[in-house]
Amino acid sequence: MAQVKFDLQVIPLAKERGMRFPIEVWSADPLTRKRAVISSELPLALDPGMYSFKMNHPDGQIYEATLNIKDDTTPQIVSFYHASTLPAVNALRSSLRTNSISRVLSSPNSTTLLEEMKVRLYHIEGWGKPTPQLKTAAEYFYHSEGILHLQIDHSKVNHLQCHRPNGKVYNLRLPTAPKLVKEIKVAFRPLEGGEIDIEAHIYNPVADNLVQYRNQGFNAEAESLAPEWVAENSEKLIDAKKSDPVAAVIGVLTLLKFNRVDVLEDLEKKDWLTNLSKLFTWLPDGTILRGEYYARQGDYVRAMEDFLTLETKGLPFFRSVLSYAVDRLHGYTHYSSTYFPPEQIDKARTLLKRLSKFSQYTESNRPFLIYTGKNPSQPEDKVVEKVMERYGWIQPVRK
Repeated sequence: MAQVKFDLQVIPLAKERGMRFPIEVWSADPLTRKRAVISSELPLALDPGMYSFKMNHPDGQIYEATLNIKDDTTPQIVSFYHASTLPAVNALRSSLRTNSISRVLSSPNSTTLLEEMKVRLYHIEGWGKPTPQLKTAAEYFYHSEGILHLQIDHSKVNHLQCHRPNGKVYNLRLPTAPKLVKEIKVAFRPLEGGEIDIEAHIYNPVADNLVQYRNQGFNAEAESLAPEWVAENSEKLIDAKKSDPVAAVIGVLTLLKFNRVDVLEDLEKKDWLTNLSKLFTWLPDGTILRGEYYARQGDYVRAMEDFLTLETKGLPFFRSVLSYAVDRLHGYTHYSSTYFPPEQIDKARTLLKRLSKFSQYTESNRPFLIYTGKNPSQPEDKVVEKVMERYGWIQPVRK
């Protein structure tokens, strides 16, 4: 079998994203399909023959290549091209393309939007009162080529508001961690009626890949990448000194999406989900995801206990986590109320009412929690003519 390596130089941000992408491999005769998680340093062994390769990039673009292996002794290099520049490969496309959504990080109108848009930084502790933060609360804060760049500390800033004239006010629950000061990139695209499409990108390249694959509808890529990555990095993700719990949550979310409870069961034998919940009390998502794991295992008592922690911890970072909590609490209070003590049901109903209000105004097509409302504690969809700088609204600087 010939050793095949992949040249990813043409792939945008390949190095920054960890040089790790799921790639489809097709052979012409017989027509078979393989999928493997590969990196630029991981060779693939293939028999002689004609092959085509396809890679769905997390930003929605498609890259493809062809290769004719004539013997099994000569190492082969696969060079990818953007699908639109490779007519020969275009002919191989079939129904597999039906879930592909071609999108780019920013559009030509994004820069214009950022020039007219105002933003405001907030910190909210649990369900407490929103505290506006000065621009100096961020290590840096600017926009370039239609993308907002900010580096912040979660202990100072955990919400971002944005508004364009005569539009709604949007709130983004920033995926940040205390003492892990990393850059977050937020892309904004103007929509009709003063609305804004918001897309956040985090600092962990593989976790961001998982988020964007799911966001683009490339579920097969996310499913093939998540189990191996979470298993390989489980200890490092929640290590006391090198932890990246936000990335850990993304891994668990992806595993739950594809019902890979088997992987989570192996991790929980080492108390991994429990540690994710207990070590990072500022991160509501870890406990809620453990609750969802318990629920799928049929342990509804411990699941209810975990979901009720949102009473004090506040909003989760991810929309799917909010959905898990709302769905489970609705089921427990409507169909399983006799299974739990009355005082627990009362707490669950009160919490469900609060969470449902936020869920009603949440952007359902985005992985991170984004909802509308001028007051971050009072979600609504009212249009606001303009916002006043004296209330903390600032204009991002162009760089």
